[in-house]
Amino acid sequence: MITIIKNKPDINGAYKNQSGDFKDIPDGFLVVPNVLLPIWEEFKPFVEITIENDIIVGMVDNPIARATQEAVDTEKGLELTPDQRIAELEVSNAALQNAVDLLTVALLEG
Repeated sequence: MITIIKNKPDINGAYKNQSGDFKDIPDGFLVVPNVLLPIWEEFKPFVEITIENDIIVGMVDNPIARATQEAVDTEKGLELTPDQRIAELEVSNAALQNAVDLLTVALLEG
C-alpha cells in the first residue's frame, strides 16, 4: 500500500490524499516516500512539502494552515474533535504554567 498526495495544496492548505495499491499514479499526484510517512501521518493533511524532480524530498507541519482551517471550522460552528480539544488544553496549560513560573521567579527575586 502507498500513500499519494496532490502536488499542490487546496486553497485551505490541505493536501488531497489517497492510500491504496495503485497500478498507476494519477496525474497531479506524488507518492509519499516511506521515510516521510511518519511526518505525514502526524500532520496530514496540513503539511508543507519540498519537491525535486517530481519526488517529495521534504515534509514539515504547516501549523498556519491547520490553525486557519480550525478557525473557519469554529466560525462555522463545527465541533472540535477530542484530540483537537486535548491539544488546545495542553497549549493553554503550558501557557498558564509559564505564567506561574514567571510570577514565581519575580516574587522570589523581588
